[in-house]
Amino acid sequence: MKKRLQKRTAQAQKHQLRMNPLFNEGGFTLIEMLVVVGIIGILSALASLGMDVWHKSRLTSATSQLLADLQTVRMNAMTESSATLSHGFGLRFLDSGSYRTFEFVESSVSGFDDFEYEGTTEESAPVDHGLGASISVTVGASTSPIDLNGGVDEAVLIYDKRGMVRSFNWGLGGRTYVVHHANLSTARCVTIAAVRIREGVWDGSSCDLR
Repeated sequence: MKKRLQKRTAQAQKHQLRMNPLFNEGGFTLIEMLVVVGIIGILSALASLGMDVWHKSRLTSATSQLLADLQTVRMNAMTESSATLSHGFGLRFLDSGSYRTFEFVESSVSGFDDFEYEGTTEESAPVDHGLGASISVTVGASTSPIDLNGGVDEAVLIYDKRGMVRSFNWGLGGRTYVVHHANLSTARCVTIAAVRIREGVWDGSSCDLR
């Protein structure tokens, strides 16, 4: 009788050990592993979606900043051109992701009538602006960064005292800046006409103003 009781006690103890997950040496079942993999996949997808939303938010913010600064340059050209040799206000890209706003002032009286931007000596009260990491700007359908090595036709934009947009040599004409994010395939844009500045979505060849 005593041996039978001891045997039952030992069997009960073994059963308890098998039922206790801390002592279960059977490992994960296939279903448990699939559940874990599924949860990891869902979390990864949510993280990726969150980053995509973050990148789009930064792209929209950078485009809006460029638009606002261009509007300020135009307004200042019409209302704040106070220097004796001032022709208006301008914007010049320093690289593909930053630019400088300034008052366009001729460097000498003898050159006051040529109305042509001739270098940094004609930039009064400059203020530098950055669009942030991973943001770059191109002109129109070009896939190359704004040409800063002698390409002042792309890098420099001037507004005269009447609020008309002009190139570095005072020629009239619009321009479209395309704003890119390194981690997005889509882009936004700012299109500049004679007296209008508008923001939109870049469709690969033109600025869809919506």
